[in-house]
Amino acid sequence: MHGDLSNTTLAGICRALASARATGRLVVGGADEPGSVTLRDGAISDARSPQPRARLASRLTGGGHIDELTLARVLEDLRRGLDGSGCNSEVVDDLDVARALLDGGLVDPLVIQDVLVGQIVDGMVELRARRTGRYGFEPSGPDPAQTSVRPLVDVETLLEEVRKREDRLAGLPPAALRPDTVPHLQPTRLAGADHDDDHLGADAVTVLGAIDERRNLGELARALGYGGYDLACVLADLSERGVVTLSDPADDVGAALDLAVRRSDHLDPTAVAGDTSTGASGAEEGVPDLVDAADASGSTSFGGGVDVSEFLRELSSLARGDDAPPTRRPSAAAAGDATRRTDGEDDAHTGSAADGGTEDRPGAPRSRRSVHKADEATDSGNGQRRRRRLFGRG
Repeated sequence: MHGDLSNTTLAGICRALASARATGRLVVGGADEPGSVTLRDGAISDARSPQPRARLASRLTGGGHIDELTLARVLEDLRRGLDGSGCNSEVVDDLDVARALLDGGLVDPLVIQDVLVGQIVDGMVELRARRTGRYGFEPSGPDPAQTSVRPLVDVETLLEEVRKREDRLAGLPPAALRPDTVPHLQPTRLAGADHDDDHLGADAVTVLGAIDERRNLGELARALGYGGYDLACVLADLSERGVVTLSDPADDVGAALDLAVRRSDHLDPTAVAGDTSTGASGAEEGVPDLVDAADASGSTSFGGGVDVSEFLRELSSLARGDDAPPTRRPSAAAAGDATRRTDGEDDAHTGSAADGGTEDRPGAPRSRRSVHKADEATDSGNGQRRRRRLFGRG
């Protein structure tokens, strides 16, 4: 069986394989790396996508189902056995971990099954969303090493669970689903979180301990060994409690610059550093020097009651690529009157020296073109001076 997803759906392919009681691996292509669905006698035993996959050991310790010391001993025993088999002892398969934990009676079998089935659902959610790409089924015999541990999920049961998962994902905050979202702690709310009627669970405590105000959700998921859905659910709950805020770094920068401009306008809407107008003639000298403002202890706060709003306004203007500060535009009617007056003056005074015009005579009125060029030169010079003043370079 092979074909293109544009002519069918993953659900339809899996139903056909289930009807044939097929055993083997279905490879699913797409825009990203290929994924796969493994079947045994028409039931699904695994599904993998390029997205980060939850690790069994990490989910068990993070959820408080087994302590890290006990798990470390189990993993050490497994690595010793792998050393003798010639396999990579640093990588222990989830099925090997599950088998060792079940044999030792260390974890509830239902907990292990929930994690393994969750891995399958995670993979199917991503693969089911693919609408283009090639697919092909590779028949094979059953793997005896996996028959005692690997869960088998009926196709219709799995598809129903996938639909429920998609509905839950649609109800989560969009920021909790973006891999580039950076979570931030709220210490004042965190201090009283344990006193709430609904105390924090083990997964929430694990996630809170990993938040460092720097790593995004994709990086945290890989570091913790959590699937994207599991991490999103935990963070959505923490965000609802007010313990964590979720934000995009680009949004943070833009909001900070906008706030700086609004505060600057509120404090002094006319005095803009670098402005050559009469209302701001003294503002250019009032911008503090960053190097001089830092005290001996290394603090970068400005002393002596100096207002930093002017500097923040300058920084916002330069970040937008403005060489000159924004100036207040005249109304349309006033602009039209000024244009008509200027046109009349230009007709009366401009002309070449050969024609007896006044444009080249010293002290004569300048044309609009000359004034415009002079203004451009002044604005460019102001922009260069502002950059040198703020950053020490042109």
